[in-house]
Amino acid sequence: MAMESQGVRILKAAATVSTLTTTLNVSATRVNWPNVAGDFPGAGFTTAMWVALSNSTELHPVKAVAATRVDIHGTWETTGSAGKELTGYTMGLIGEITDFTGPGGAAAVIDITHLQSTAKEKMIGIRDEGQLSMSLNFQPTDAGQVALIADRAARTRGKYVIRLTDMATGSSAHPSYAAFNGYPLQYSISGAVDNKVSANAVIEIDGSVDWATAVNL
Repeated sequence: MAMESQGVRILKAAATVSTLTTTLNVSATRVNWPNVAGDFPGAGFTTAMWVALSNSTELHPVKAVAATRVDIHGTWETTGSAGKELTGYTMGLIGEITDFTGPGGAAAVIDITHLQSTAKEKMIGIRDEGQLSMSLNFQPTDAGQVALIADRAARTRGKYVIRLTDMATGSSAHPSYAAFNGYPLQYSISGAVDNKVSANAVIEIDGSVDWATAVNL
């Protein structure tokens, strides 16, 4: 069944984050704070956030927050008990996007043919996840577009999420998404007679893309 484009949201992490550095117990769907007097809400964590661990490239939306635990949608690939840093990101919408392309990279093809080869022999190099390109209705007061402009000027690396439409969001459900780090490489505007002012933005993806499928628990 085809997935609808209308309703896709591209989100960008705000500059201010909540961070907790301590010994944490990480299970498949939860981060537990062994301290019985722990206070995740007091440390700034909320259900509006997405969280990441210091030893992982994963980014997960928060499902629930209690004093000594944070539950997530999806599952952690890295589990166990160790000194870890849990960081919570508030993700803001980049507004007025009309279309997007990416992620979609490639890898170099390395020629390893030798004198005894009977045909070309090849190996694949490290993958490059490429770029995320977006067309937008230019809106100078949109917080997401303002942040893109500022991050481009400052050469700031940020976290981004493409949240898809295969499931409604709720306390027990979350749609598929792709999460990644990237640098705003381009932000330009254009206009024409009897037309709107448009914008084009390009995010250069840094590292891997974390793909997560819809969950309904």
